[in-house]
Amino acid sequence: KGLAIDQQFKTRTYLSVSAEELESRGSRAVGTLDAFGPALLDIPSTVQQNLNYREKTLTVTANQLICDPIAVGATYRLSRAELGDDVPAIPLATSGNFSSTANRNVHAILQQLRAYALFNHRSGFFSSAEAVWSAQSNAGYAVPLAGDDFWQFNLFAGYRFPRRMAEVRIGLLNVTDRDYKLNPLNLYSELPRERTLMASLRLNF
Repeated sequence: KGLAIDQQFKTRTYLSVSAEELESRGSRAVGTLDAFGPALLDIPSTVQQNLNYREKTLTVTANQLICDPIAVGATYRLSRAELGDDVPAIPLATSGNFSSTANRNVHAILQQLRAYALFNHRSGFFSSAEAVWSAQSNAGYAVPLAGDDFWQFNLFAGYRFPRRMAEVRIGLLNVTDRDYKLNPLNLYSELPRERTLMASLRLNF
């Protein structure tokens, strides 16, 4: 479920605010080995594991048309993801002695800021520069899970044919060759892990 509000101002400023909540529940049987009898024989067995995932996201986007060929903008996204892991067969007081994943509640907070500047020439040539900041913190893990805080920068240039029948674009992604370690508990668009050259051709019929 979600909610979004868009607003356009006379100053050629465009503002958008959206909130979204994702929720998913599931259960599965997990294999275990039970110690049985005086000889402590390992007997295969299963226990029920109940999973409850929830993510709340707030996104704010602002775009400003400075003049016909130049525009700037930024998008800020704040996401809090939480995963509850319940194994009723393992008592809360002893779950830590058996598993680092049973009966736990972990969460991660991810912030991302994407800022850009765009130049469009009436001849069809265009270029843009983009900066992407990501910062994440994690909590609730039996073994502490480090977060990350980093910037990436992207450059693009291209040409649009008359009536936008086709567009060619070339870009250099992750200019500073910055790798990262983000917890996939948060949903996010995959970022390049190394400096990457890209090219694209788009046709409109």
